[in-house]
Amino acid sequence: MLSQPTKTLNATEEQGRQFVRGWEIAGPVMQQLREERLRRMSESEGAKMLGAGHTPQLEVPEANGLAIWQSWMMRLRIQQLDRKASSVSRSVTAN
Repeated sequence: MLSQPTKTLNATEEQGRQFVRGWEIAGPVMQQLREERLRRMSESEGAKMLGAGHTPQLEVPEANGLAIWQSWMMRLRIQQLDRKASSVSRSVTAN
C-alpha cells in the first residue's frame, strides 16, 4: 500500500499531465481563432491595436533630456505610421 505523501504526489502529477494535455488541445484552437480575428481586422483597427493614433505624453514626470527626446521620437514615429497607413488605405481603395 502506498503512503499518503506518495498518493498526493501521484495525484498532483496526474493533474499536471491533464493540464498540459488540455493546453496541447486548446493551444492550436486558440491560435486559429487569433489568426482568424487578425485576418478580419481592418487596417485602422490593426493600427490602433499597435498604438498608432495614440499620442504619448509630451511631458514626462521625471523629465530628463533622454526621456523627452524618446517621447518626441515616439510621437514622430506614430505620425509617420499614421501617414503610411493613410496612403496605403487610399491606394487600396483606388484600385
